[in-house]
Amino acid sequence: MQFEPISHLKEMMRIRGISTHFLSPPYSDAVNFDDGLHHLLYGDYDFISFIQVMIQRCQIGTVYLANDKFELNYILIKTSADELIIIGPYAIHPNELLFNMVCEQNDIPVTRLSDMKKFFYGIPFVERSEVLESEIILIAKYILDNNDYTIERIDLPFYLSEQNNKIKELSDSKRPLAIIEALYQNEDNYLEAVERGDLKQATLYMSMFNKFTIEQRHADSLRDLKNYCFVLNTLLRKAVQRAAVHPAYIHELSAEFAVKIEAARTREELSVNITQSMLRKYCLLVNNHSLKNYSLPVRKAVNYIDFNFSELITLEMIAESAAVNYSYLSSQFKKETGSSVVDYINRNRIQRAFTLLISTSLSINAIAEKCGFSDDAYFTRVFKKVHGKSPREYRKSFFLQK
Repeated sequence: MQFEPISHLKEMMRIRGISTHFLSPPYSDAVNFDDGLHHLLYGDYDFISFIQVMIQRCQIGTVYLANDKFELNYILIKTSADELIIIGPYAIHPNELLFNMVCEQNDIPVTRLSDMKKFFYGIPFVERSEVLESEIILIAKYILDNNDYTIERIDLPFYLSEQNNKIKELSDSKRPLAIIEALYQNEDNYLEAVERGDLKQATLYMSMFNKFTIEQRHADSLRDLKNYCFVLNTLLRKAVQRAAVHPAYIHELSAEFAVKIEAARTREELSVNITQSMLRKYCLLVNNHSLKNYSLPVRKAVNYIDFNFSELITLEMIAESAAVNYSYLSSQFKKETGSSVVDYINRNRIQRAFTLLISTSLSINAIAEKCGFSDDAYFTRVFKKVHGKSPREYRKSFFLQK
């Protein structure tokens, strides 16, 4: 059976869900080369000019690995003076963070975010792009009938006429609804990122709020922004609560920001300092105290230890607080946390002792007592096991380094 490279290429891309376009004069299929993205965003995109530019730029005997301004990838093979194969688009970064970065970099209007997201998440994702590229390059040898082909990485030209270089907005009748939908979707994405403790992604969603004009509802602009910050504080508090952070931690932080919001004297203080600090600290709360991945008995056990670390703690006490048998709790605690109950208690106490050592002038004996160690010698042994030095040696070396 004779090997047909073109047929093989088509079938291989079909299996992967990647489009393959064979373009030749008069290039009637050019409008679909990017699966319709430019037509979606720009309307009357000059596809013919784009193809003509690529025909002139590409050389027969070269396989082009291309990337465009939307972080989409293509592979181009020129087969004759006026014929071009375009494989793609496909994505090598499927995560939502990249999608939002692309929208931000290209100044996508809020009314088009929904359309953009539907398109972006419909693009095939190639986890190992080097494998796909190697397969196509191998087939290209047969398509070009040339063993001396070269490989070149390029950026696709962004070709638009001067009269049509802006992204097409929705009609006036559809715009208000689209803006409201986009605002609420961005808010959901923002709070979900906080729930995961993902500061980087939450910060990106936060910056996207600048695309929206939020109606002022109070005559005093400072009071209006304070009200907004109070609402934001509540939303962040609920997001963190969904991450199974104990309410005591949440309440303390929420109360702290409620006071700061009311005390703020300028809009700048609210919109820059306080909102950014809120985001950072709520994400930190999730990273330090989320018990979402633990069963309810283990959550109760961890919280009991955290809030009673300075007191006498026994396994029986912890099991009683979790309303389970202490033998079951011991086994389940080890299974879920990777640590025995005793090791977790000691590590918790040592971490708090470490903080007191470097931030106070309390004696070693006083620190041991505050952290639940009734025996100074035992405290020293446990601390040295964790940090490699005795508490006194560690404090001395810390301040010498400073």
